[in-house]
Amino acid sequence: MIRIELTSDLRVVYNTARYLAEVAPSFGVDEDKRNVLCFVVETALGNRLEQLGDSSERLVVEADEHSGEFVISITDKGVPYMPSSNQRRIFDNSKLGRLAFEQLGIDGQRVSICVRQAPNYVMPSLPEQQVEQLADTQVLCRRTTTSTDDILEAIRCLYEVYGYGYLHQTLYHTDQFRRLLKSGRYVSVLAENDHQQVLGHAALDEHEWFCGLREICNLVVKPLARGLGLSNRIVDYLVHIALDEGCGNLYALPVLHHPISQKLMNNAGLVPCGLLANLMDMSLIQGHEDDIGRASTAVCVRNVVQNTERVLYLPAECAGFVRGVLDEAHMSYEDGSVGCGDADPVQRTTRLSYTIDAVHSYVEAKVDAIGPDLYDQLASVYSRERGDQYQALVVYLNARDPHCPECYAYLREHEFLFTGCLPGARNGDYLLLEHFGGCGFNKDDVVAEPNYARMLEELYRINGM
Repeated sequence: MIRIELTSDLRVVYNTARYLAEVAPSFGVDEDKRNVLCFVVETALGNRLEQLGDSSERLVVEADEHSGEFVISITDKGVPYMPSSNQRRIFDNSKLGRLAFEQLGIDGQRVSICVRQAPNYVMPSLPEQQVEQLADTQVLCRRTTTSTDDILEAIRCLYEVYGYGYLHQTLYHTDQFRRLLKSGRYVSVLAENDHQQVLGHAALDEHEWFCGLREICNLVVKPLARGLGLSNRIVDYLVHIALDEGCGNLYALPVLHHPISQKLMNNAGLVPCGLLANLMDMSLIQGHEDDIGRASTAVCVRNVVQNTERVLYLPAECAGFVRGVLDEAHMSYEDGSVGCGDADPVQRTTRLSYTIDAVHSYVEAKVDAIGPDLYDQLASVYSRERGDQYQALVVYLNARDPHCPECYAYLREHEFLFTGCLPGARNGDYLLLEHFGGCGFNKDDVVAEPNYARMLEELYRINGM
C-alpha cells in the first residue's frame, strides 16, 4: 500500500500523479494507461488543492489493489464538495474504470479513482486446464484456508468454468485471494470428495456499502461434478455458517435469464425482493462475447440476525411491496411513515456515496441521510448527459430516514422506476430506484420461475409497465 500526505502546495501535484502512474503497472494496470492515469490524478489533486486554497488541511493519498482494481483514493477534511463536472468528464473520457465519491461525515470526504487491472494480469503459476475424472461422489463442504494449496484449488474451480474470463479478476491472484480471506469480510468454502478432489467453490462477501449484509457469490461447480446437486449443498453450507456465526443477513443476485439460479436461492430460503436492471454489458460476460444488450439480475434476501430493530418511513406507492418482503423474510419493523418528515432541519445533513463504472456504463448512488442539498447533489451525479451516456443508474435510498418519502417522490418525478428493496444491513434498509438510461428495459428478455415472476409482476404494476 502507498500512502502520501500533501500540503496545499500545487507544485507537488504533477510529481505525485506521475509517481502513481509509474507504479500502476506493478499493480496490474496496462502500461499504455499510465499517461491518461497521470492526467486524471493530476486533475483530481489540482482541483481539490485549488479549492482548499491556503488552508492548512492536508490531502491523504492512498493507493492499493482491491477486488480487481488499482484504487487511488484522495481523502481530506476540508470544505465539503462534490467532484466538478469537468473532473467527471475527464474521467469518463479516460475509460479507466470507475470513479467513486463518499461523504465520510466528521472524517471529511473521499474520492477514489478505480482502475481495472489488465485481463492478462494473472498469476503466472496457475496451471493449464487438465482433464480430470470424478473419483467419487461423497462430497463434504469446508472452509477455504489461507494456504496456497487451498487458494489454488478455489482458483482452479473458477478457471475450469470461466477460463480467465471471470468478472471478479482479483480472485485469480493468490495474494489478493489470501488478503480477502484474512480481512474477515470474505468467507470462502470448497466442496471436496473423499479423494480430496475439489469440485466447487462459493463465498460470502460483505459489501463495503452494506454493513452486516453478506452476498452469496462466486458460486462455481466444475463440469465433471454437475448433476450431483452440489450447488444446493454449497449454498446450504454458507447459510449454516451465517446462522452459526451470526455474521450477518444474506442476499444474492440471481440472473434473470437463468431460472435455475433463482430456484437455487428459493431452496436456500432467500426471498425475492428486487431487480437490478441492465447491470452489465452482456458482451463482457464469459460465453456471451457476441451478445448484444444488457444482463439484469434479481435481488433476494434472507434474515439471519433476528434482533434488528428498525423504524421505516415508506412511501405509500411502494409500502405494500416492501412490507410484503419484510413479512415473508421474517424481518421485524416499525412503521414510522405516519408523521414522517418532522425531523429537525438543523440535523438534516446529506450523506451520499456514489460510484461510476465506466466499463459497464453503470452508476450507483447510496443515500443514507437526506439533507436540503441532496437534490442538487443528485442532479450533479444524474445530469441529463450522464443519463444518456450511462445505460443504468440506480439509487439505494435508506428507508430509515424520515425524509425517504420526499426523496422517493423526487426520483419518481425524474423518471426513476421503483425496482424493489434491499433490507437487512446494519446501516440501513434500502429502496431501489433505477433510471434505465438510453437502453430501456426489455421484459421479454426475462426468464423467471414463479416466485420471481410474481415479484416482477408487482414491480411492473407499481411502475405502470
